[in-house]
Amino acid sequence: MAGKNEEVLKEAFMTKRSQNKRSFTPTNWKDRWFVLSPENLIYYDGDKQSGRRKERGRVELSKVVVVECVDSAVFQRDWVFQLCYLSEEKEQFVLYIAAVSSQERDQWLDYIRRLVADNECLAEWYHQGVFIRSQWTCCKGGKDVTACTAVTWTINHNNNPPG
Repeated sequence: MAGKNEEVLKEAFMTKRSQNKRSFTPTNWKDRWFVLSPENLIYYDGDKQSGRRKERGRVELSKVVVVECVDSAVFQRDWVFQLCYLSEEKEQFVLYIAAVSSQERDQWLDYIRRLVADNECLAEWYHQGVFIRSQWTCCKGGKDVTACTAVTWTINHNNNPPG
C-alpha cells in the first residue's frame, strides 16, 4: 500500500501489460489496483471484489522520462498509455497501462504529467509502438535505436503540461 503518510492523489483498477523483464515470462495483461501519490505510482494485485492486496510494482515518479498515449492498434486495446522510466542502472523500462475509458486515461495522464513536470530526465522523443521480437513496431529499430516520435506535451513556464 502507499506509505501511511503518503498522500493518495488518484486510485483505480486498470489493466497493465507484463513488462517482460525476464525473457522466459509470457506477455499478458492483468488487472491491478493503481495508486498515485506525489512520489510514486504503485500497483497491487487483487480484484474488484476483494480489493487490493500485495504490492506488485512501484515507479518512482522522479525517474519518469515519458508519459504518452499509445495507439489503440498497437495492442488492439483502447485507452492505453505508457510510462517510460529509468531504473537505478539507467536502463529504460516501459509500463503499458489500459484505463477503463478515454476520460479516465486522460485524468491519469494529466496527474502524472503534472507530477513529473520538473524531472531533469524528461525525454523529447519516444516510441509510440511496442518492442516485440527485437524491434520497435513503430520504426522497426532495435533496442538501442533513438526514439522516433516527438512527445505530444511539453512543459510550460507555469510548470503544468497543456491540456
